[in-house]
Amino acid sequence: YDPSARVPLILRGPGVKPGRVETHASLVDLLPTFCGLATGKPWASAVEPLAGEDLTPFIGAPARERIIVAEYLAEAALAPIYMVRHGRWKYMSSSADPALLYDLHEDPDERHNLAGTPAVAEVEVALTAEVARRWDDADLTNRILVSQRRRGLVQRAHANGPAPRWNHRERPDHAARSDRGNGGYHARAFAPLPALSGTDQP
Repeated sequence: YDPSARVPLILRGPGVKPGRVETHASLVDLLPTFCGLATGKPWASAVEPLAGEDLTPFIGAPARERIIVAEYLAEAALAPIYMVRHGRWKYMSSSADPALLYDLHEDPDERHNLAGTPAVAEVEVALTAEVARRWDDADLTNRILVSQRRRGLVQRAHANGPAPRWNHRERPDHAARSDRGNGGYHARAFAPLPALSGTDQP
């Protein structure tokens, strides 16, 4: 949803006049934009093309519609989750959950799911096709499961003897300033919270 997916993008540099750009952007646009700001031309590489787009031509230009995408593959996701934003429409898809389709002009708080509604069937078909064009869900899911099994093997191996610390330039006897995976995520994230008493429960 937008409260977790939207972040402000603020650029400042020589020759950039103050103003607000209404065209949607994505974090994958950052590297091509940095190249555009530094060299005056977009990233060009036959070896490693980038998914993003140089945003410098949008500065001071009228807004135009772009397709913005995102994916979520981390904690609490039973399967990969994909998001496509095109103009007023936002579509979310996952093989583990029903589709979600929102008209952000009429429903900015994303409370009314329009997926499966005949009136917007054409929009849903187009955005579903965009997800299929950009992601191979079966292949991505398989690669995630293989990665999880490999990481599980490493984690079990580290149970024998002192486990390595993954923080940069850190010795085993150092108190960690950050945690890169020793133990479960939820145990680390919620350990500082006080336990609820019976009267505190909702």
